Amino acid sequence: MAKHRPFPHLPLVDDPAVQASARLLWDRAATLHDGIGEEQAALIAGARAIEDIPALLRQDPTRRSRVDDVKPGRCRPTTRIHESQLITEKFTRTGADWAAFLRDGQPILPIMCHYMEAFSRYTRDRSQVEEELKAIKAAGYTGIRFLDILNVQPFWEGREVNPIDVPDVAKTERYYEKLEDFLAYCKEIGLLVNWSRGDLEAYSSDQRTEHFTRIGEIACAVGVETIAVFEVVNESDLNGFTDDFEGLLPLLNTFFSKAGTTMLSALSSPLVAEDEGELARTSAGVPIAMAHGHRGNDLYNKLFAIRVIRAAGELWPGKAVWQDEPPGAGTSGTDSPEEMDEQGMTLMALQALLHDQAYSVTLKNAVRWNSTFSKDAGFYAVPAAVAKLPNDLMTWLPAIRSEPNWPIPGVHPKAELIAHDLAQGPLIEQRTSFQQGSGRIAAIAYRKVGVFDTGIRSMKRRWKGIAYRFTNEPPYVVKFDTFDLSKGDHTSLNFPSGTRGYLLLGNAI
Repeated sequence: MAKHRPFPHLPLVDDPAVQASARLLWDRAATLHDGIGEEQAALIAGARAIEDIPALLRQDPTRRSRVDDVKPGRCRPTTRIHESQLITEKFTRTGADWAAFLRDGQPILPIMCHYMEAFSRYTRDRSQVEEELKAIKAAGYTGIRFLDILNVQPFWEGREVNPIDVPDVAKTERYYEKLEDFLAYCKEIGLLVNWSRGDLEAYSSDQRTEHFTRIGEIACAVGVETIAVFEVVNESDLNGFTDDFEGLLPLLNTFFSKAGTTMLSALSSPLVAEDEGELARTSAGVPIAMAHGHRGNDLYNKLFAIRVIRAAGELWPGKAVWQDEPPGAGTSGTDSPEEMDEQGMTLMALQALLHDQAYSVTLKNAVRWNSTFSKDAGFYAVPAAVAKLPNDLMTWLPAIRSEPNWPIPGVHPKAELIAHDLAQGPLIEQRTSFQQGSGRIAAIAYRKVGVFDTGIRSMKRRWKGIAYRFTNEPPYVVKFDTFDLSKGDHTSLNFPSGTRGYLLLGNAI
């Protein structure tokens, strides 16, 4: 049982029902965090910094939120959170908790188009950015990831955007007005935002607080329903918080004190997310563990790293994981960029969703924009492939991996499909659901090394389904074979030349 903790009275809240609801949330949070020393300490320390503990908590989606006197005449109480924004709900399977994503109360597989320069370019060429955003929406993405500050680093020369004057860079005129317009346009066309910012090193403590105050007011004015997740800063070690990671929580609290409600939030993304304990450390006190994804080695290792992150989920029980800047053709430090074509990009996104992670697709123009996204490899293929997946995928049984192995005893005991030959590939990442006698399977297969000429074998029951490959031409996800396997049967799929990975969807018969 949780230890008793005095609950601080919420300032500016005179509604007894709201106070009671917040007290209940506080008690639940105390129970969840007992025994998790580092996370509990960070939560309390950050909350005490501005005496606003509820700002760090995910609100009960069955309650109506209340906006404290944020900006007279502009803000009003929000609708129920589960009707207006992307949230998470815990599911319990075999004693372990983790999160699935919901929107309007329904399961969703978040797939964002990384558009780091979106707001910077919006201040320079609004119509061009609006056309890009409409194309992103039409392609099937849930939203975009963008940064609201870019400044003194040489990487951003000529592309900076700032609300203040910083060394060698003049402030952006009418900055906050333009930022509100930008977010309002995203809301108008139905795009959610993964919202972060770049280098804050040149900002004083007061200037940082002022910025988070102002953007909190903007979030309230536009409506938090357009914000999928709010991140304090991108890559904190490189953007002004090398020795002050604890300083992120007070800034998040400042934002929430003006935004008027809580939402999915993150602190920052570690540069090497797959290191044991790193995501737990950098997500202390918030519901989202943010990851940048492994950028080294070949595609196999990048895919494997996504699986490793989910497998270590006991380090952050109940949290959701968000791949907000994974490797891509235009991402700095990405090895083997030639593998980040429509096949590699699509396999990465599907792997993340299979392992309970939201995904921001990092296309060629994702970081520094130089040409239209629609020309980038994978722009259409990724959302087209995600659209094939069932929206409730993250509520299925946990994903497992089956490697080619012979004899059978070497295979994962819960595997439904395996590679049936001795060849060097593929590996199969699969997820299943069994309800009221019916069964479903979703899987990707990809090679480790060598040629990709292996088939699949059914382990436990009859499976019937379709194999899809990914292309850069319409319809982008193409059926290339079918399978109908009784228990113990195997088939060699008719792989088109150049296939490096594919999607399997099937039903138990």
